Amino acid sequence: MPTTTSSLALQTARLFYERAEQLLAAAAPEERKIALVILDVERFKTINDSLGRQEGDALLKQIAERMSQNDDGSSRIARISADHFAVVGRGAQSEDEVRAPR
Repeated sequence: MPTTTSSLALQTARLFYERAEQLLAAAAPEERKIALVILDVERFKTINDSLGRQEGDALLKQIAERMSQNDDGSSRIARISADHFAVVGRGAQSEDEVRAPR
């Protein structure tokens, strides 16, 4: 099984879950915090149905690129389903640290 999706250079859901479990296991003994963010692309089916799969794929690629641009290398980013992305990272002290800039 590949470790990245063919259309997006992101980890597959399976690898993502493995890495998230590793981060949780490593953080627990020292009571360190980690952040888990799930991004749901609202109305993605509507986008696919009205604009076509090519446009839907282009949107997903753009989302993935933007998420990757904001990664400092300490996070794990994956597309975990058709319209859901997930990010897990270590070292967050508060919710403000994991919020995306507006």
